[in-house]
Amino acid sequence: DDDDDDGGGDNDGGDNNVGMSAEATKHKNAGNELLKQKQYDAAVAEFAKGLAVAGVDAATVGVLHSNTSAAYASKGDWDKALEAGTAAAAARPDWVKAHTRRAAALVQLARLEEAVAAYERALECDASSAVAKDGLAQAKKWLQAQEYNVLGEEFLTKQRWAGAAEHFSKALELHAERALYHCNFSHALCRLGKCDAAVAAADEAMKLAPQWHRPYQRKGEALSAQAKYDAAIPFYAHAVSLRPSDAALQRAFQQCQQNAFVERKRQEAAAAAAAAAVDDAHRGARLAAARADALDVAHHVHAGHHAAEHHVL
Repeated sequence: DDDDDDGGGDNDGGDNNVGMSAEATKHKNAGNELLKQKQYDAAVAEFAKGLAVAGVDAATVGVLHSNTSAAYASKGDWDKALEAGTAAAAARPDWVKAHTRRAAALVQLARLEEAVAAYERALECDASSAVAKDGLAQAKKWLQAQEYNVLGEEFLTKQRWAGAAEHFSKALELHAERALYHCNFSHALCRLGKCDAAVAAADEAMKLAPQWHRPYQRKGEALSAQAKYDAAIPFYAHAVSLRPSDAALQRAFQQCQQNAFVERKRQEAAAAAAAAAVDDAHRGARLAAARADALDVAHHVHAGHHAAEHHVL
């Protein structure tokens, strides 16, 4: 029973199809080919047909459920991948791959304590399994990251921003691919006034979870904290489009729009005042020049009169 690095499904665990009906075998093989071609829904349908064949033995049932789990995992449907992996483990409780299928789905669902237990159960079935060993090490590492994140959230609740940022940073050191941790880190940094770093953390979260509203909200918050309201508006708008039912997010977006309007008016007033000051300065300069010219003319006239009087005398 090889690990299917090529994206294909499992074979029957080394028993050379003993006990598997020709009909079930046909559907298993057809499903495996579709799985290799990344036609995941069609593969699931073929595996389901194999499971519907009457009298299929437990070993074959385990393989078909395992392959179904692989298909759902490949399309990112981790709830159904877990369901199928659990069914595989129930059918073949001593088969290592059934437990690693289940454990992989639990990891993706962030149910990490259960994932650790599932990988440990896999190693009980086969202590030499590299997949189970590597998976267990990763699950434990990510579980520690999850614990740091929980502590960070507790610090946030207590408004202890520095402690929160420290714990989120530790979580990211262990699991940098988790958008949630970047979002939480961004929030803590923003509260600390480290807004540029908060924007950068939100950007990282966006790369990892472009369809999640929270990274866009966090970037909007960080830009707003710098009074960059016009820059924040499109990020809030996109967050709202992804999560239109979030009343708190709607209020934050509206507040940002109001702040942007007030800021624009303030800037317009400041610009008008500056322009008026320049005009006043120019007007004052012109008046001063005019006075200087008048004084100069008066001086010349007075000098002329004085010269004329001297000539008459």
